[in-house]
Amino acid sequence: MKKILALSLIMLLGLPAIGQVPQMRTRILTSLTNVEVEQYLERNDVIFIPVGPTEVHGSMPLDVEYVGPLAYCIKMAEKADALVLPNLSYIFPGATVVGRGTVQFSNEECIQLLKIIAHTLLRQGFKTQIYVTGHGPSPTFMAPFMRDFFNEEHVALFHMDQMKSQKTLRTCG
Repeated sequence: MKKILALSLIMLLGLPAIGQVPQMRTRILTSLTNVEVEQYLERNDVIFIPVGPTEVHGSMPLDVEYVGPLAYCIKMAEKADALVLPNLSYIFPGATVVGRGTVQFSNEECIQLLKIIAHTLLRQGFKTQIYVTGHGPSPTFMAPFMRDFFNEEHVALFHMDQMKSQKTLRTCG
């Protein structure tokens, strides 16, 4: 099912077929040079943004709900001639604020942070932004963020929730 979703996403965006994706040294935006980013933006405008919390998860690492979306984003970017903006692992954690390893952000702070990032990416030429989450409370901040951004810019953003990816791919706009 996940392969079907990834292929559907590629077809939806009108991206090159799998065999025609240009080779790049890396797909991670922060590891590219500015020249490499500018060369990429001459041919495409797609960026995946993995979003997740740093929070207590029993005996699992604190970033477990970020690492999953990051891995999916890297794989999808390789297949779809896209880039990945990493390091958004500090968002609303939900009910785990009692954990000393949890980094606390409110829903409103998450919405503001994501809007700043989305506006910046759009100004830099990334018109196709795909946000990937794997965190249960993500809809509480993703839906208002996407709606606000669309109202401000008239540009649709995509949200892929790993928790629900077998069922839906949501877009706002």
